[in-house]
Amino acid sequence: MEGQAVGIFSKSKGASSETPEPAESGKGEDPAAHAQGVEGSQPGEDEAIGKEARAGQADVQAPKKTVSQVLGEVTWLLTQSQVHKQLFIGDLEWFAMPPVLLEQFRVFHGTAHPVGVAFWARVSPDTDARLRGGAFKLRVDEWKGGDIPWLIELIAPFGGQDEMMADLSAAIFPNEAYNFHRVTADGQREVASFSPIEKS
Repeated sequence: MEGQAVGIFSKSKGASSETPEPAESGKGEDPAAHAQGVEGSQPGEDEAIGKEARAGQADVQAPKKTVSQVLGEVTWLLTQSQVHKQLFIGDLEWFAMPPVLLEQFRVFHGTAHPVGVAFWARVSPDTDARLRGGAFKLRVDEWKGGDIPWLIELIAPFGGQDEMMADLSAAIFPNEAYNFHRVTADGQREVASFSPIEKS
């Protein structure tokens, strides 16, 4: 499949580094409710791995990967994320399969392993309104249902989310702002946007 696999490059300007970290899932709650959105780096991560994720390497051409290979990388990243590791395997059906099959994903690689993955959608006004109202699960037909750009998920367990968001702005959403959910320090989900101006 086409896929989107890139290396993390040297640090560049992007979204504010003050983006709050998502709240962690609690017992008795739907872990997916906390998983959706932009993930910040987690405290206590291996410093060497974190440096690798931020320093990275140049983009290189690699053989196209199969759906199973991409899902393997996504699943591994989920296991490394304190925010996402409580998802059930069945959640991959709505969480990861649609963007992977529609080729609306981008896997970011460090020197030795994947360090992040982004899923995006272009939605209709009705779906946009649902997302702005706090919804986070999309039906299969909603991932490519319109022209309004949304970053549905950015999984970055080792940090480097600012660089990833700037890369998405340059490569996937040039000349347009895209929307995303972020979770504030008090656990509230809010809508934010990333503008091409922020990457300059």
